[in-house]
Amino acid sequence: VRVKIVEVTLKELPEINDDFVRDLNIEDITSLKELREIERNRLIDEQNQRIRQNLQNQLFLKLDELITFDQVPPNLLESQIDREIVHIRDMAMYHNQRELKESVEQWLNNQELRDKYRQQAIFNIKIQAIKFKLLKAENITVEDSEVADYVKRLSEYAQYDQADDLNSKQFTLQIAERLRNDKLIDVLLSKVQFKEFTPEKPESIPGQPESTPEQPKSPDGETKGETTDETLGETKGESSDNPS
Repeated sequence: VRVKIVEVTLKELPEINDDFVRDLNIEDITSLKELREIERNRLIDEQNQRIRQNLQNQLFLKLDELITFDQVPPNLLESQIDREIVHIRDMAMYHNQRELKESVEQWLNNQELRDKYRQQAIFNIKIQAIKFKLLKAENITVEDSEVADYVKRLSEYAQYDQADDLNSKQFTLQIAERLRNDKLIDVLLSKVQFKEFTPEKPESIPGQPESTPEQPKSPDGETKGETTDETLGETKGESSDNPS
């Protein structure tokens, strides 16, 4: 088999500087320093959102443990399972970027799937009921102006026209629910007592030598004594029940 090389090219990446940033034509950004600051703030916001989501999940899990619940009405449970399955199917389509072979009805009629998401559906019904009670107890409401302001900021971030969304009742209801949920989480977090802790020093990794004290050296620069397997530590070749 003969192969003929027609052309060899090398991709040259531009230098990351102010000129590169200006070529991007980003509104109100003309220097690398400004772009770095914006990206830094974005990364901080994303990390804060992840921390907040983690705290929210822990709160709801704790509420689920503390609050007992009567049996969920069968019709309500089956409807919630339908929503869980449709959501999972939508996410699968989004990640695959294509239509799925099985129809929605086939997914909904899949008993294995229904059994799989039954407990999740019960949990979500319980959490929604708890949130409803807490929202009422704390008198948490959302004004139309708050929804409009949120949609405006969202449209500016995503660079799209928000007029259609503002006229969509379903969309505005979803935004209102999200804002109520955010307010509720703020209230709950304000009542939580956080405990600070210092992470424990990680144990040595099995199979790797532990750090050893520096050996004394003679005046001529040579290390006194010999390094043995014992000097390297006793973890060599051993397994640990609690690897770090």
